[in-house]
Amino acid sequence: MANDCTDIDIVLRRINQRLRKLEKSDSEKTEEIGRLNRVINQKDVEIHNLKTELVVAKERIKELEEAADDTSSTPGKPEKNSSNSSIPPSQESIASRELRRTKSLRKPSGKPSGGQPGHKGHTLQTIAEPDVIVKHEPVYCKCCGRLLIDDPTLKRSIF
Repeated sequence: MANDCTDIDIVLRRINQRLRKLEKSDSEKTEEIGRLNRVINQKDVEIHNLKTELVVAKERIKELEEAADDTSSTPGKPEKNSSNSSIPPSQESIASRELRRTKSLRKPSGKPSGGQPGHKGHTLQTIAEPDVIVKHEPVYCKCCGRLLIDDPTLKRSIF
């Protein structure tokens, strides 16, 4: 009978160990379920806020579309003029031509145009005795069109 008691004790210890493991697993799962419920609640609040924003945005879009319908018959399309259609510029009104006129986007610096005071210039200097002299002589007369190559007296009279 002593043998039977020891076997029962071993079995009871194993059952107690399994029960503790199950209780630990159950408490971990309960904690995870609580965490997941908190995440779900946060997501529900975020969804509610987004739905509210969507309703407001849809109302604003509807207002803007109604305002656009009142101002023009074709929303989103520019008015036809000579630059975007086959209408000649003479058919345009003066006001629309003035509106279309482009202007420079540069801001004035306040400095005078040309070289600024204090700037050293870079000019090709003249030399008393050049290395090469190139003569540019006319081949024909500008007035009558006669060739000047053969007649040396005509060449000199034109210069």
